[in-house]
Order: sequence, then C-alpha cells, then structure tokens
Amino acid sequence: MYSIPFGGAAWLQQCTAQWPMQSTPMYHYGIASAMGYALSMFSETLRDRKLVTLEQDLLVLIVGFTFPMVSVLLDGLTYGSAVTISPPEYWALFGFGHLG
Repeated sequence: MYSIPFGGAAWLQQCTAQWPMQSTPMYHYGIASAMGYALSMFSETLRDRKLVTLEQDLLVLIVGFTFPMVSVLLDGLTYGSAVTISPPEYWALFGFGHLG
C-alpha cells in the first residue's frame, strides 16, 4: 500500500498488467489494516477504562498487526502467480533493482 502514493496510476497499471489479480490482495490488505487499527484503538479504549488488562491489549495489538499480512498470504496462496506478495517485486517496477 505504501507504493501507491509514490507510483500513482502508472505504477498501479504496471502491477495489474504483470499480476492480473493484484488489486484483490491490495483491497484485502487495506480492509484488514483498517480493521486491525480500529480493533487496536478499541482495545486501548477498553484498557483505559480498566475493562481489559495490559496483556490482553497487547494480544489484540499483535493480532491487529499480523492480521493484514495473513490476509495477503491467503490471497497469495489462493491466486498463485496472478498476484505477488513480494515487496522487492513491487519496487522493481520503480526501477530500484531488477528481478533475476
């Protein structure tokens, strides 16, 4: 998701040309990130109100942090070569290195 503002529409078109289903894991990552962040903030609010312990809040934070990557990994396993989950492949489209 970090690359979209820097690459713009041209970068996104290159991604979808090379990996036809790439918009699916990008969408899932965006939704999962937003949900993980919301869950983390909700848990922090509950901790401030003394309804959950610090350990429970940290557990929710870990789940919220890892959930987006689990969704992308599942997309990678589901769609195979039609998507990529490798950051170096994304950056190669910017001209930073090459794929051997």
